[in-house]
Amino acid sequence: MSEFNIPNKLIRLMGMTMENTQSQVRIQSDLSDSIITKKGLRLAYLLFTLALEKAVRNAGIKTSGTIFYKTVQLLGYADDIIARSRTALREAFLSLERAAGEMGLRVNKKKTKYPTTRESKNQQRYFQINNLNFEVVQSSTYLGSLINVNNDNSTEIKKRILMANKGFLWIEEAI
Repeated sequence: MSEFNIPNKLIRLMGMTMENTQSQVRIQSDLSDSIITKKGLRLAYLLFTLALEKAVRNAGIKTSGTIFYKTVQLLGYADDIIARSRTALREAFLSLERAAGEMGLRVNKKKTKYPTTRESKNQQRYFQINNLNFEVVQSSTYLGSLINVNNDNSTEIKKRILMANKGFLWIEEAI
């Protein structure tokens, strides 16, 4: 955090909020017994973003520009790597994995997918980098939207209409 010029006072305060914290869960009017948390992150999103930014810097991945002008694009806000080739993707992933590992971060192998951009009869089931096998998928959720190899957005449109209807019904019931 000091690398990002965050004042020492705030760094110490954040550290204090992560040590021996007590929590309780409220469900309607009932309150649970205290749960003592000896370690963990209350500000997980902020700290993960800072850690990811440090890992990207240490990995040496160029983050300026767009995929139009370079072979690898790293989307740090979504912790995604987009590349023009499998070779470029492999190199970027290994650099990022090494830098993240130095900070104690690990890739969640179960959640990591390799969305393909075209349909193929001989499509491999896995994309391999060293000893890691990433499942090749025909569709996936990216930044909250369903994308697929056919560029068919009808399922996404139906999902959004359903969410809007649920929201409308909730508002109507509240009134």
